[in-house]
Amino acid sequence: MHDNNPKDRILLIFLVISACLLLVSNVGAALAASPLVPGSDDMVIAPADYEIVPIDDGTEIIENTPLLSFMLWKTEVLSFIDSLWRETPYRDIVRGGVIPFTAAVLGFSIFIVFSRRKFPEKNPESTPAKILTYIRQHKFCSQKQIVDGVGSSRGSVTYQLHRLQNEQKIFAAEINGRTYYSAHPIDQESLEPVVYGILENETTRSIFKTLYHHPNLTRHEIAGIIGKSPDTVYFHLKKFDGRLLTEVKEGGNSYYSLSPDARDVYFRMGPEELGSGERIVMET
Repeated sequence: MHDNNPKDRILLIFLVISACLLLVSNVGAALAASPLVPGSDDMVIAPADYEIVPIDDGTEIIENTPLLSFMLWKTEVLSFIDSLWRETPYRDIVRGGVIPFTAAVLGFSIFIVFSRRKFPEKNPESTPAKILTYIRQHKFCSQKQIVDGVGSSRGSVTYQLHRLQNEQKIFAAEINGRTYYSAHPIDQESLEPVVYGILENETTRSIFKTLYHHPNLTRHEIAGIIGKSPDTVYFHLKKFDGRLLTEVKEGGNSYYSLSPDARDVYFRMGPEELGSGERIVMET
């Protein structure tokens, strides 16, 4: 799947027309040395005035295949095209100058276009280039983050992510039911991509940071700090990876804290990874 925009359609049409013209031009150039139809100054063989008896000389008869039919059809077409200028004063100019020059220009143009389509990330404005740049700037990211970050359709991003993965320019891993992308291989046992996923959502990010600075809180206490309802907080807490939280039940209440591993991952994240530039102080 490619981006559906007028530029791509125009480019496709140009490629098809260029390929046809290049085929006609290359074979047409060869006609300059060996015309398909004899001219007035060429030797003409007169028909024999006696009966010709065919002799079986053991030569194998070539079966008419689709490829051979295409070549014969192409010869007829090229004969017609060649006849358009054969009897004009421009015959030598067209055969010796225009056709070779046109073939060279079209061949070079097609080579450039196909090269850019094979390596589209070399164009900084292309979707693959934007995806690579975004992933390299963000250690772990989800497809939704990439779609929002590059401003392309989900279908286009999905296709390009698959292509870049096959070329091993990016790496992906499914952790806790969610796919994360990175410029480097992802350790599926690591908590880093899970923490990045938590920080992606505004509510879960607020809950995570609150528990980082204030451990052992009930959902009602968390709700009071972040300005959400206790039911909303409880809903998001249940979506946390089990390795991120510790829960202690006491007196009918559940007290939540971040696990030591989750705190360590968050502590080691730099300001550019946190997205807020805040400096974290490890609590003891």
